[in-house]
Amino acid sequence: MSIEQLELILSDTYQMDVSFPTIFGHRKEFMQSSYSIWSVNELLEYVSYELYPKDNASIAEIEEIVGCFKCMMSKYYHMRQDTQLMFSIAINLADNVLDILRAME
Repeated sequence: MSIEQLELILSDTYQMDVSFPTIFGHRKEFMQSSYSIWSVNELLEYVSYELYPKDNASIAEIEEIVGCFKCMMSKYYHMRQDTQLMFSIAINLADNVLDILRAME
């Protein structure tokens, strides 16, 4: 699987349907949408960085990298209470991506 294929899967599954509520009165929903997009971008950047200089890998290799990303986000989650929402969304994203990758095997 190439980075571009992973990006298309994540974009189609997580980024295309994200809607941003009006900021007035819906602050938490707005933050969740923003953090969802942030976490997809962080995951793609992390996978690309870990694979460099290659631009593709087996699904098992990508699963391992996503698992490492999840562990890293879990560590950040426990560092500060005021950033837990952001990192919990990234952890949930990693879990969902792992499910998708396992289904593709």
